[in-house]
Amino acid sequence: MYFFECVGAEWQPPRQLFAETLLSGRFGASVAIEGSTAVIGAPDARTQGSALVFVRAANGA
Repeated sequence: MYFFECVGAEWQPPRQLFAETLLSGRFGASVAIEGSTAVIGAPDARTQGSALVFVRAANGA
């Protein structure tokens, strides 16, 4: 999954998120973003489903 960010009037190169669940589980079937936090759903992961939480660090990484 890639995150895109617009700073001022310019789009920055995309950043890629890595997680074991990316390989299966319909990762990205649902996404919620609030401020610097993203919760990404994978309903078929590990037969029970998963929600992964990503938080952007203060330095933007």
